[in-house]
Amino acid sequence: MLLDVILNPTKHNAGDDAEAARRAVEKVLAKSGLDGNALRQALETHMSGQAKVTVTGGVEQQKTMGMSMVKVLEAARDNMRLLGVS
Repeated sequence: MLLDVILNPTKHNAGDDAEAARRAVEKVLAKSGLDGNALRQALETHMSGQAKVTVTGGVEQQKTMGMSMVKVLEAARDNMRLLGVS
């Protein structure tokens, strides 16, 4: 899901910061010789095969991240600092 938000921020109404992240990821992909559009298509194919979760009865739910996702985001921030990327 996080990769989908990063590659397709407008699809998820993710905002300006996510759009900046998308541009940075596209630069990294291009310098790595990877096709960003092919990655998006493969991700879309994968996501379409995943189970869908729906909320019924109008119950409000709080979205939370597992600790492993928090660790991934912390590592990403550390790497950004190390590389001097904003």
